Amino acid sequence: MNTTENTGTLAYMISVMQAAERKEPIERQRRGWAAWKSCEKPLWNWADFNFRVAPKPPEPKYRPWKPEEVPTLATVRPKGKPSNRYAILCVEEERVTVAGLGSYTFQALLEYFTLNDGSPCGVKED
Repeated sequence: MNTTENTGTLAYMISVMQAAERKEPIERQRRGWAAWKSCEKPLWNWADFNFRVAPKPPEPKYRPWKPEEVPTLATVRPKGKPSNRYAILCVEEERVTVAGLGSYTFQALLEYFTLNDGSPCGVKED
């Protein structure tokens, strides 16, 4: 939910309450205070508090593997067909060869495949 919406409008208040009904996390802020706090059972006292859907944490970012970071004997799955599994046969300076599918750059491997356990084919950035 966009936090720049006019929090005093009825439409905004309804949207926050509907989010709570869908079990989305809600936060409250005492009017005039800066801090937002988690609110598991809001009482919807809009006169004294602002309410919002809790912001989602940012998605982790990944960078492509370097050749030396590719797991030994890794098995990968195409993102569109997770039931299919393919072995990484060869790791070269700029590409990897996936059995039965061909050669991919490290960037393409990150974009189009996951490891067998569903984790990304890359390294999490800090």
